[in-house]
Amino acid sequence: MRALRFFVVVVALVLAARLAAGADAGEQAKLDALDAAIDGTILYTQGGRVYTAVIGTWTPVDLGDGNYARWSPDGQKIAVLHNGNLYVMDADGGNRTLILSGLIWNINPIDYHANGTEILFTQNNYGLRAVDIATHSLRDVATFHKYFGEPAVCLSGERMVARQDHWLYAITPGVGDREYTSGACSPGISPCGAYVMNNTGTHTTLEIRDWDGSNKFTLDATTCQPDGEWDNQHWSNHPDYIAVQGEVLVTGEVYIMHVSANDCTRVTWVGNTRYPDLYVENVLTITGTVTDSGSSDPVANRIVRAANGPQVVETQTNENGEYMIVGILAGDYTISMPGAVLAPTGTGTQPVTVSGADVTGADFEAALEDNDAVPDGIDDAWEYKFFGDITTTDGTGDADSDNIDDMQEYIDGTNPTIPESTGGGGGGGCGPVGGAGIGLVLMIAVGRLFVRRRGA
Repeated sequence: MRALRFFVVVVALVLAARLAAGADAGEQAKLDALDAAIDGTILYTQGGRVYTAVIGTWTPVDLGDGNYARWSPDGQKIAVLHNGNLYVMDADGGNRTLILSGLIWNINPIDYHANGTEILFTQNNYGLRAVDIATHSLRDVATFHKYFGEPAVCLSGERMVARQDHWLYAITPGVGDREYTSGACSPGISPCGAYVMNNTGTHTTLEIRDWDGSNKFTLDATTCQPDGEWDNQHWSNHPDYIAVQGEVLVTGEVYIMHVSANDCTRVTWVGNTRYPDLYVENVLTITGTVTDSGSSDPVANRIVRAANGPQVVETQTNENGEYMIVGILAGDYTISMPGAVLAPTGTGTQPVTVSGADVTGADFEAALEDNDAVPDGIDDAWEYKFFGDITTTDGTGDADSDNIDDMQEYIDGTNPTIPESTGGGGGGGCGPVGGAGIGLVLMIAVGRLFVRRRGA
């Protein structure tokens, strides 16, 4: 009997070691590739407990009670919902502090606000609200609809998504919302705010589209094995990685979806997980202002491009000439603006060197070239994107019949071919994103989508 017990213990230990290292050699190779690509920590719940696991070690760390958990924008804190109580704690589970009571974990899901000082939550039959971590005071964020599912916010805090039943909404607080799909679930938003996503009814496909609802492409859950289906996905702070939960009726493991590769990597071996999140270290931003070298006026609504070898990231200046490039790694980035020659101002440099911290004050003066061959006040690139030529609109028409003329849609950064599409404030630039089968690199700007073919 002792020999049998010893054999059982040995077998159990061997199985545990096997699960900790990956199910097979192919899976281990994917784990090694993920470990080499990013430094990050996975967050998830299981059986009413909160766990983290560092990429590369894969060992779950129990942080205490919790049904639903989300990383703070800087990865230093975790918001936890448990049995109707909302807490904030340190990343190691310490200093757990009660913030709000009276919520229901599966009706009032949460997300950390991009400002790092509030927690977003949906209040059933009311809308999207926020609670201040320090003062515990409440405020309304968006009550255009009675949202009650999966709020998410981009890193600028200017764009959000939430669900009302199976209608998913793209929200610009203080401006309005827009239904971007129905018959779906698990809304999400990219860290730059330029993409929205959702699960389909079959839970085998994840749809990603531009903020204005156009340019949809899909990711395939069949690469998430052994589950083959997914749910409750959440976009990480890195534009190329999404945390997804496998189908609980199979194993319900946590997977990391590599967006540009359209491929999943299994990262837990515990089963029955819920609401995963991922924080990636050393994901940085470049911010600055572009002014006209002749008039010193802000250069508004123009493309800004940051290039570091094959990595090219695009964004768009806002009405004040400000831009934000989001989701880049360390390196030297050459900043350019199509149709202009840029020169750094003040203490700025060209290229911009990004090391271990965000870069601010990357300001430039722009000597603008003529980018409006048919003088109508609308950038030719914008006309080519939405109309295919530079003569269809002169700005006075209303192509989508939403009572907003094309010139105003150009100014607002909205899609002139989709009624009442909302542009809103800046998401900043996403890195190279796109399905592997699409053969495209998608580079995102505020309210616009730019597509460049690989190798172009």
